[in-house]
Parts: sequence; C-alpha cells; structure tokens
Amino acid sequence: MGVTSEHCSFNKKNIHKNGQPHTRFNVSVYHCLTYKYLIFSGEETCCCEYIAPRVYAPRESTIRYHYCKKHESIPSDIPASTTELYISGNPITVLAANSFSNLQSLHTLVLDYNTIGTVQIDAFKDLSSIISINLTHNNLNELESGSFPNLRTLKTLRINNNKLHSLGTGIFSDLSALDSLHLEHNLLQDLSSDVFMGLSSLTTLLIEHNFLQLLRSGMFAGLSNLLILKLNNNQIRNIGPNSFEHLHKVQDLNLENNLLTELESNVFRGLLKLKFLRLTNNNLNSIEDFAFGGLPDIYEIDLTDNELTSLPHSVFDSTDFPRTQGHAFSGYEFGKIYLLGNSMVCNYTLCWMKIALNEGWLQTDDFDCADSGESWLNHRTQSTYKCDDGKC
Repeated sequence: MGVTSEHCSFNKKNIHKNGQPHTRFNVSVYHCLTYKYLIFSGEETCCCEYIAPRVYAPRESTIRYHYCKKHESIPSDIPASTTELYISGNPITVLAANSFSNLQSLHTLVLDYNTIGTVQIDAFKDLSSIISINLTHNNLNELESGSFPNLRTLKTLRINNNKLHSLGTGIFSDLSALDSLHLEHNLLQDLSSDVFMGLSSLTTLLIEHNFLQLLRSGMFAGLSNLLILKLNNNQIRNIGPNSFEHLHKVQDLNLENNLLTELESNVFRGLLKLKFLRLTNNNLNSIEDFAFGGLPDIYEIDLTDNELTSLPHSVFDSTDFPRTQGHAFSGYEFGKIYLLGNSMVCNYTLCWMKIALNEGWLQTDDFDCADSGESWLNHRTQSTYKCDDGKC
C-alpha cells in the first residue's frame, strides 16, 4: 500500500510529499513516534505504512497508517493492541454500534475533522480503558442517551465545534470519571435540568460560543466538584434564581459577551468558592442590592464595557465598609473591580470605593467619570464630598 521514500518521507517534525512539507500534519506526524495507530485521509495526504518496534518498549510496535483511500466507516482490521487511534479527514457520516468493540486497550481516540452526523447507541461500547475521546469538527446535531455507555475511565470528552442543538437526558450519566467536557462552538439553545447528572468528577465545563438564552435552577445539578465554568459568548439574557446553587466549588465563572441587562439580588448564591467573576461586554445597566452577596471568596469582578452608571456598596452583603474584616474581599490583601467602558457617575455612591482605594485593599481601573469627564483616579483624590464610615 505504501509508496517509495522518494515520494513520501517522515521526520520528527514534518510529513513530506514529493519533497514538499505538509504543515497541516506537523504536530500529528511528530507524535507518530509514539502513536500506536493513525489514519488520515485527504487529497494531500501521503500513503505511507510503517511498523517498527519501540526502542524503549520492544514488545510493542508503533503503527502508522496514512491512507490515500477515503474511509466511509471505521476500519474493521484495527489491531486489538492499539492504544491510540487517530482517524481524521474522512467522509465518515455514521459511527455504527460496536465500531470499537475489539479495542479494550485503547485509551486515546481522535475522530476530528470527519463528517460524522450520527453516533449510534453503543458506538463506543466496550472501550474499557478509554481516557480521551475527540469528536471535534464534525456534523453532530444531536446526541441521545446511551451515546457514551459505561465509559467509566473516560476523563476528557471533546464534542466542540459541531452543530449540536440538543443533548439527550442522562447522556453523560455513565461518565463518572470525566474531568473535562468541551461543548463550545455548537448550536445549543437550552440545557435540560438533569443533563449533567452523573458528572461528579467534572472540574472543567466549557459551553462558550453557543446560543443559550436562560440559566435556571437545576441546570448544573450534579456538578459538585466543578471548578471552571465558561458560558461566555452566548445570548444569555436572564439568570434565574438558584441557577448556581449546586456549584459550591466553582472558582472561575465566565459570563462575558452575553446580553445581560440586570443582576438580581443574590443571583450568584451558591458560589461559595468563586474567585473570578467575568461579566465584560454585556448590557448591564442595573445591579440590585446584594447581587454579589454570598460570595465570601470573591477576588475579582470584571464589569468592563457595560452600561452602568453607579456601583453602590449595597451590591455586596457586607455592611461594615470601610473596615476590611468581613468585607466582600476577605481572605485577600486586596480585591479588584474593573469598570472601564461604563458611564459611571462619580458621586457619593462611590464613597466606599474611595475609602477602599485610599486604604489600599481594593484595586480598580482608571475609568472616566461621565458627569465630569475627569478620570476616576483623579476624581477620588480631588473630590470635595466627604466619606465617613462609607457614608457621605
């Protein structure tokens, strides 16, 4: 099946065809030295086959396949000893049931840049050693319950950059060891209340660049160990009560580039370990009292590029400003609030910030005051109003 070395040759960094490097496969071919089994297909792909014992593991073989023939289904002759399988750039439209049933040693499966639109029930059945599955850049529009059966060793699942508009109930219920789930760059408009049930080990959930419009109670149920939640670049207009009630360990919440106009009281309740709250580039014009209440570990709040005119101390749940003990940023030497790109009116409502900045336990950017045109950092030192215990 292979061709002579004058037509196709490998080195550690490049794949060559007729003497010309194919940079598209640079990274992949570099890893060919350790990958067990690779299948690429495409008009510019070399046809090469090479089998050789590993120097450091002579009982194993490094197997590389580069097919010029396009594959419309998963090959049936993949060696049972394969530990890493890469199938990319093929016109595969369906992953049939039991496609990998003889690959009990497989721990890495990459199926990116194909045309997969359907994953049949039990397509991944019997992958008892699997650690990572990559289905990115395909045509998936729906995944039903049973798509990932009994994959109790799986740690990373990438199904980003597809056309997913819905996820079946309990679709992830058998993925008890999953640590990272990538759902970004899809067409998701809503998530059922129990879609993440069973993901008790998940620490990273990426759902950015979708079309979510609403967050509601129960949507993130089951994510008791989540640390990072990215919801940026959606169309979120409303955050319902108790939307984050199950996320007691989340440290980083990204809500940038959405359509939020207001934050209701206690909207972030439940985020007991939250350190970074990113709200850049929304349409926020109103933040209710205690909107940032119940965030004892908060360190940084980014409100850049919104439509705010004020940020009174009452948005927090502490009442003893400017005293540092017990304030919203307790546990840190200082906290950070970013307000650049708003229309802030620099009056008595910012007394608490003036005191906090002067005492050195709060940092903020130098935004412009909409009422005077001067910078906030200059205004806070030159203003004539007086602040006494946070009141003017």
